[in-house]
Amino acid sequence: MTKMDGHLEGLENLFSSYKDRLEKAKREAAERMKANEGKFANFQASTRRRRLNARQMREELAKKTHTMVRRLMVLNNQEVPKEDGLQMYNTLKDAFNAFDKDGNAELGYPEYVEAWKFLAQPGTESDIKKAFDGVDFDNSGLVEWEEFVFSIMGEESRASC
Repeated sequence: MTKMDGHLEGLENLFSSYKDRLEKAKREAAERMKANEGKFANFQASTRRRRLNARQMREELAKKTHTMVRRLMVLNNQEVPKEDGLQMYNTLKDAFNAFDKDGNAELGYPEYVEAWKFLAQPGTESDIKKAFDGVDFDNSGLVEWEEFVFSIMGEESRASC
């Protein structure tokens, strides 16, 4: 024991130095984390803005394309199809926008269920969940417009816009 007495005194300083470095590292990590939280919030806001701008651009492009195709059909003496699919598509678009309460261009599951029921779609809670999960490809818990309309209309949604 007496031989170890002198060696233990050096270890106390070593542990004290380690504790100081550990505490300093923790403080620095917390500061970096706090600084990055703001950057991440800005990134999320920017992503949301880009998604909304892209949605507006797609909607405007879809309207112009629809009008142009119909005009070309008239000019070429082709029969212009009925607007039934387009009316359903527009109804879905209005429902999507109405139930997108936070305006983020996505529906969470509770919003999706409300929209589904508003549109008087058949099915049980299990069916609704399966439809939601079936189009939420990235498992984000959010469904974008294209996923929503496909979950209701299926392949017909591609031809209606």
